[in-house]
Amino acid sequence: MLRKTIHFLFLVLIISLTSELSVKAADGPFLFSKESRVLVIAPHPDDETLGTGGVIQSALEAGGDVKVIYLTHGDYNEIASIFFQKKPLLIKSDFIKSGQIRKKEAINAMSVLRLDQKNLVFLGYPDLGTLNIWRKHWGETKPFRSF
Repeated sequence: MLRKTIHFLFLVLIISLTSELSVKAADGPFLFSKESRVLVIAPHPDDETLGTGGVIQSALEAGGDVKVIYLTHGDYNEIASIFFQKKPLLIKSDFIKSGQIRKKEAINAMSVLRLDQKNLVFLGYPDLGTLNIWRKHWGETKPFRSF
């Protein structure tokens, strides 16, 4: 019961923050200054650029402080692997290599926006595992094990 209540409250918080941001965005562009602090939480590399690249750039141009937290390395990107590495992800080392490539790409993308690598945090959670961790492996249960 407590767990469902916490999930519900978290969902309400996200919805209220999202709607508040939507109203502010509709009123005009965000105005940043040297005192501005922006935290971007990206599920995997490239989400920060696609979703908030303009915000990151505007905040940095104003002299604000920007940090990006990546939940995963995006290591389970089968389609990208087939197109760019010309092979499917089959064994553990393939997934690890894919994640390392995506991490380097994220670092390079943020350097283009002039965001220093010291402002990037890679948590390294397993791609496609975060929901499973939240639902089944929280608290006193066995840790989640990805492929």
